[in-house]
Amino acid sequence: MRQSKLLLLLNENIDHYLSAKTLASSLKVSTRTIINDINFLNFEGKHSGFLIKSKRMKGYYLEIVDKNLFEAYVKNVENDLDYSDVQNRISDIVVILLLHNYYLTQNQLAQLFSVSKSTMQNDLSNVKKICEKKGLIVDSRPYHGTKLVIKSFYRYVLLTEYFYNNNHMIRSMVNKMEHDTEPIILKLTQLLNKYDVHISNTNIEKSNTFLKIQILTHHLNQTENINKIEYDSKDFFDDIVKELSVEIRNKMDVCFSEEEIKDLGQYLRINFKRIEKNKLVQLNEIKDFIDDSLSVLSKDFGLKLDDSAFKENLILHMQLLLDRLHQNITFENPLRDQISTCYPTAYDMAIKFSIMVHDQYHVNIHQDEVSFIATHFAVAMEKNTLEQKKLYRRIAVICSSGGGSAYLIQLKLKSIFSESNIHTFSRMNIDEVILFKPDVIFSTLDLIPDINIPVIHIKELADDIEINRIWNSFENTYYNQKISSYIQESTFKILENKKTYEEIIKEMSIEVVKNNWATKDYVKYVLEREKAISTIYSNGVAIPHPMTMCGIKNTISVCVVKDRMLSSEKNIKLIFLINLRKDSYKLHKTITAYLVDLMENKKAVEELYKVNSFDEFMRIIYEWKGDVLCP
Repeated sequence: MRQSKLLLLLNENIDHYLSAKTLASSLKVSTRTIINDINFLNFEGKHSGFLIKSKRMKGYYLEIVDKNLFEAYVKNVENDLDYSDVQNRISDIVVILLLHNYYLTQNQLAQLFSVSKSTMQNDLSNVKKICEKKGLIVDSRPYHGTKLVIKSFYRYVLLTEYFYNNNHMIRSMVNKMEHDTEPIILKLTQLLNKYDVHISNTNIEKSNTFLKIQILTHHLNQTENINKIEYDSKDFFDDIVKELSVEIRNKMDVCFSEEEIKDLGQYLRINFKRIEKNKLVQLNEIKDFIDDSLSVLSKDFGLKLDDSAFKENLILHMQLLLDRLHQNITFENPLRDQISTCYPTAYDMAIKFSIMVHDQYHVNIHQDEVSFIATHFAVAMEKNTLEQKKLYRRIAVICSSGGGSAYLIQLKLKSIFSESNIHTFSRMNIDEVILFKPDVIFSTLDLIPDINIPVIHIKELADDIEINRIWNSFENTYYNQKISSYIQESTFKILENKKTYEEIIKEMSIEVVKNNWATKDYVKYVLEREKAISTIYSNGVAIPHPMTMCGIKNTISVCVVKDRMLSSEKNIKLIFLINLRKDSYKLHKTITAYLVDLMENKKAVEELYKVNSFDEFMRIIYEWKGDVLCP
């Protein structure tokens, strides 16, 4: 059902607002249909633990009222998904073939996916092309059906990849499993610690998923239970999986075959590495390298990167990464694009850090691995923000009315500054405020004597909107800033001549430098960033920017590309060239979030692409989101 897909889409983006237009575009229906579907779902949600709410100028979002009721409802609606989307259906057919190691007839598959036999015949033709690209052999026989010829280990690996690429079919089947694998994973963790193997939460979680998929296929294919296995140990991983197999048999009544045990051992070998004592010298070298690298990055990006936990995690990540790269092993990150757009500065730091790693250790780092590194820098940046809030240990609240409203403001501020000492004062007690020695003052009064303490003016009644504004004043200095204040009319271009993407952004960058908006290194840094990893995103929107911010004035240059580019795999329509001062990493995050929101709205992109003047371009921006970066 369409409503089921709508609910799952909102659940997958639970931390974001989705407009009716975005939802309609994703589900290929009208906005009126979306509104009707939301009304239907809200009726269902009254007794199913959820509510779909909306916020003006932002869109719809999902609020979970009762987690248990909601999860039970989601399990039911996942069964209710239709297969009208051809691409999703073909992806699910591949998953079904991977799950079963025997022949499935066209009739069986057609019934499973509720399509005609002729439709399934066409689908299987496309499935064969996809499988051949992955190096899989599709064996189709008359009167038998279709099956994949693939080693069991790679069967599990591919199913794990589909799971982390959010394939609903495999996710639904794994989530419905009655077996609780937590005791097995706890045992695995204990065994890995016993053998001094480094453990990361990501690899433990992926191993848990791999194990669940093994158990699922074991049951689906009715693998014969083996009571006793003669299995010779070659290394400590063999000892680990032998103990795990006993635990799986005792706790879950699942007896793995020798091949299944070997497959689990192979997966653990790839994901976990033991740091030998003779590698201590290398560890010290890595520590020195990271200290030097972070010193350079701190200077280039104007950020503190001296958090000890951050350094320790980055060192451990580097040890395992270098070991894997020397064996030509890389991990995929399904959140790569989201990380690059949600944390642009952290991603840029990760790119620059990866270049340093390449120069030092002569290894090539894949984009997915860069995004894993970026998460470490993102954590460091978020910690910086939290540390800034901790500087305000003593907070004074000056309220003209006093009484209940002053206490209400105090409680609201406590939700942001939970560790701070917050006191309220009346307008008559300014001397007491000075004796209190606050780090910051929140005041409902316009006039405060000059007491050399930062003052933030707030409303008399601090409602949720006001508290959100206060939060953003610390989290984001550019709250409610207008996008029009950064987009420069003098550098706005409508391009109708065929050029390469690199030529266009180079010309745009040179113009920024000529206007004295950035230092002369700006052009080099923009091209350097593009050479490392492309800044061309979905729906024809590109957001180029320098590897290191070196702006003199914060600006955005825009180019509307009317003619298809030379030497470009993607049909680029809009280019937003970002130029910011070094200290503007929060603004970078805000602008990028705004532009990502824009590029996800196909209609808005198309309207901007069709403009013939700067005024027309800005009018659409105003109408689309009210010209506000962070409403």
